[in-house]
Amino acid sequence: MLNAVEDCVEGLPIAIRVASEDGQECEFESLTARPLGLDQLANAGPERSNTFDVDLLAESGLVNGARVRGCSLRMRPFVSAEPVTVFGLVAGGWLPISLAAPPRYLIDRSMVGMFRRLAAGTGRRDAPANQWWLGRFPVPDPWINALPCALEGDQRTTPSFDAFVRSLRAAELDVRRVLPAARQPMFGPDTLPELYRVIAELSHRIPAETNFLLQAEPLIREPRGTRERPQVQRQILTLAAQCNLRHGSLALAAVISSLYDTGAPASGRGIIKPRAGYDSGDAYNALSDLRMLELAAVAGIWGTSSKQLIDPHILLTRDRAVAEMWCTLRPRCVRCDESGAQITCDLDPRGFPNYPENELEELRVALESF
Repeated sequence: MLNAVEDCVEGLPIAIRVASEDGQECEFESLTARPLGLDQLANAGPERSNTFDVDLLAESGLVNGARVRGCSLRMRPFVSAEPVTVFGLVAGGWLPISLAAPPRYLIDRSMVGMFRRLAAGTGRRDAPANQWWLGRFPVPDPWINALPCALEGDQRTTPSFDAFVRSLRAAELDVRRVLPAARQPMFGPDTLPELYRVIAELSHRIPAETNFLLQAEPLIREPRGTRERPQVQRQILTLAAQCNLRHGSLALAAVISSLYDTGAPASGRGIIKPRAGYDSGDAYNALSDLRMLELAAVAGIWGTSSKQLIDPHILLTRDRAVAEMWCTLRPRCVRCDESGAQITCDLDPRGFPNYPENELEELRVALESF
């Protein structure tokens, strides 16, 4: 491991020259950043240190002029001038905008809300940090796709076709007003009905998952003691089967995560938001957040097959709960074809602090098969 003696460059490094601790001259090209995890996420945001050790990886590099392969460079520390307010969800964790590549991004409702507030000049306390980070994309003309925001809707229920179109057009305008150099996909009138069908395909799962959340929420509303949790977990798994949840449902994973919450990061409570009077609108909002995790998992492997014409994308979000759940579940798409997508989870034990680590694999299997 080589430790850089200079500060981390702003933006994704394409080439960098540094000196190692023992004085060797090292040069790297085409660097990529190793994803950050839950521990680093806890340091990100207002009134936090916003300081991280970042590992940059390269297939090869030059050390004193000699070519070596499999190089890594540690930027210690990576310190941002403003609190991290935007999280890029990548396979295995998250990254700040300046290190998230490729520079093709999907944005959710929380991101569009930020663009809208900046365009209107509302003067929120986080506006300087948000504006600063939007100036730290790895390229001056990032590719930004607002489709996820339109798929979510903003009325706590599945949007109609007209509402979907209005939301998409408004989001595209908000992006252009704040980042005029950004590139956006051209969704013409003939394309919109086909895009809206994505909502229809996802909507068939909503009744079963809503029913499950409405029945499971009382079981996790209050923290459970150590002796209670295994019994309540069995109740939750039985309920998932009775509600006909599909195998690997992230709704089930979020509920189980909430059961083992101790106030530590990565709690499913930030997604489910259990409360007295929990209703179908609350459930819809939770399911929308979980859809974003599924979309992020699928988007990360776009373009990895010669049959796929869509390039890989990174989902950007301002929602810390979404980022925490992503880092806890570490969902990854193992298959994406005409028949659908298959997503599996590599659970981070830090996201289940009360769960015996030696039984975590058993929990993962239970979440995927129950």
